Amino acid sequence: MTDDEAVELVAQKAEDARRLICEVVPSINSLKIVLNKRSHVALSLLVGSLEQARTFCFVLSKELRSSWFPATILHRSQIDYFIRAAYYASPATDAELDRFYSDGHMPKVVGTSGKKRNMYLSEMAASVETHYKWNDKFTKTIQGHWSALSDVSHGGTALMQLYEANGMIGDTDIDFMELKPVLGNVVAFAQLGIALAMIMSSLTDEEKSQAVGDVYTKAHAFFAA
Repeated sequence: MTDDEAVELVAQKAEDARRLICEVVPSINSLKIVLNKRSHVALSLLVGSLEQARTFCFVLSKELRSSWFPATILHRSQIDYFIRAAYYASPATDAELDRFYSDGHMPKVVGTSGKKRNMYLSEMAASVETHYKWNDKFTKTIQGHWSALSDVSHGGTALMQLYEANGMIGDTDIDFMELKPVLGNVVAFAQLGIALAMIMSSLTDEEKSQAVGDVYTKAHAFFAA
């Protein structure tokens, strides 16, 4: 497969992902979640996560070759927003929720020095995984990608090393097929967003299934393709 063929294939996959993600928010709205402070914070962060995901897919569908590298910052934001959404939806204490709602500050924990510090995102993810009884693939996925995504976001060495490997500053060409599993992760986190919203909904199990069944079916088709 040539580079141009790979770019075309992955760009179409990104467009498929974008269309799928655009259907997630209407599905969440169909779950009729009662709004209060906790659900308002969680849903705001969850929809923010989906917006980051949608925009990432849009960029890749239009300018994959030239813009995939900076677009990965959006995937990092998607994960960041989602973990916070899941944490404030239930595991967070009322005091932690009030503090975040009033000033945007993260929960505090006691560090190894004995002094309080902001909770690390990895700690928040672990708390979320334990609380919802999700399997350890959740935190393993985050741990496996977070360092690289943070390197891109904060001006680490990843871009320099890519330029060096390609022999030219400004050349971000890679094996573009490597982006397909990234799109899979983007959609997987969007699907987890639906699962989180279902937990927050007071509808019956049957009503929940009716509300989100169509988008789940389309997601299965996306992963199977």
